[in-house]
Amino acid sequence: MAQDVNNFFEEQKDWSRRKLAIVGSYLAGFSKILGNRSFQQCVYFIDGFAGAGQYKDGSKGSPLLSAELAFQYQNEQKPYRINCINIEENEDNFQNLVSVTAPFNGLVVNYSGTFSANLDLILNQIGNCPGLFFIDPFGVKGLDWVDIMKITHRRAPTDLWIRFDHRNVRRLSGFFDSGSRGADSKFQNLQNLYGVHRPDILSQLLHGNTAEERINKALNLYVRNLEEEFIKSRNTGYSAAFPIVSLGGETKYHLVFAAAHQKAAMLASKTVYSAERNRTLERQDYLQKKSGQLFLFSPEPTEDEFFVFIVEQLRSDIVRLCAGQQLSREEVFMLLIQDNGKKWFGRFSDKHLNSALTLLESEKTPIIQSKNGPNSKDKTIFTFR
Repeated sequence: MAQDVNNFFEEQKDWSRRKLAIVGSYLAGFSKILGNRSFQQCVYFIDGFAGAGQYKDGSKGSPLLSAELAFQYQNEQKPYRINCINIEENEDNFQNLVSVTAPFNGLVVNYSGTFSANLDLILNQIGNCPGLFFIDPFGVKGLDWVDIMKITHRRAPTDLWIRFDHRNVRRLSGFFDSGSRGADSKFQNLQNLYGVHRPDILSQLLHGNTAEERINKALNLYVRNLEEEFIKSRNTGYSAAFPIVSLGGETKYHLVFAAAHQKAAMLASKTVYSAERNRTLERQDYLQKKSGQLFLFSPEPTEDEFFVFIVEQLRSDIVRLCAGQQLSREEVFMLLIQDNGKKWFGRFSDKHLNSALTLLESEKTPIIQSKNGPNSKDKTIFTFR
């Protein structure tokens, strides 16, 4: 495993770059919203599996990106600050992490050891300040449900981004009752991941007739449990997963988001869309370079074509979800990202939603009968036919 981890930091892959773009952009939005509201005017970014801080090809990892954002805010004299906490178990990676974050003294604290072993200390350190947790393990080992519960039960504003390795989960689920050497300890990693003590029950929960069915069950179970933990502690919660796909079209893993409040869910969905919106053009460029020729016919829809497609799909779903109701724009947004397995999470922008609402009020028989403000304002109330 140590060798695999070290090799991982040789070169940053395109899917890792987009994952970090999502988390980095969300940190900027999270700190802007909550930094001013915090009594101590600070937010914490906790990187639970920080790695080396920088790839050997020079690409910046999450610890360096978050430290640079914290330094930028300090220089801009923002009325709030970002404090970065990194945890790394691998000794070689930890030494490199300390080295690359050294210029950000006072903004960054690094802890050696496992995420689990350091968590209680860190929770005590951040106190009642807002905290954004980025949990990005290599596989699933060390990602224990008991630790997730400690985080979700904080009283202060707390959001999470978790790398969910669906392929590793599917592989480990095959060790239940297999009789192979070390099978019990390998399946135990899954029990720790989900917090399910009885292996037979967990095996039933993850059972499926196809690989795709098993992956969906594994992912949906984790997302649902996260949301329920927030609801238990805050009476409200939201969680969703977004596939991180390579330019070659392979789903590498899922990035899972969880938080208590719907404002956080809306910010997360918008952040994912914003970070992923250029993927179509990147993929076209990738396919052209791979084939060595220009395509006479685009292998994927143009940005304008895809925009129209999304707006039309949104329009259809808004009619289905909102008919006969009086709802704010914010409530419409939340209905969309909660609907049908949360398929809309990270899939549309404010511009898409505004255009869909405009369509609904401009039809021959308008679906929107009245409103008390512009389509772009979250508090605008719409009356749907």
